[in-house]
Amino acid sequence: MANHRLYPFWSHLTTALRTGLPQNETKDGGPYPFLALYADPARLKEFLRAMTGESIIDDDRCENAFALLMSLNMLVETADGLD
Repeated sequence: MANHRLYPFWSHLTTALRTGLPQNETKDGGPYPFLALYADPARLKEFLRAMTGESIIDDDRCENAFALLMSLNMLVETADGLD
């Protein structure tokens, strides 16, 4: 999805920052992006797969961060008991 849809919009970043106007499909009079996604089953499938992949990555990051925090908490509790 990033290669097919999102990456090309980065070439319009300067324009977007200067004007504050959308640089997606609506820029040239196209439909609202989600209407276009839902109208094309192949694009919708690609979008949903991309969103699922992103959430799985985020879940893994959250799980790793939580495990690290729990380890640090145990370390602090152990060190506190040494006094």
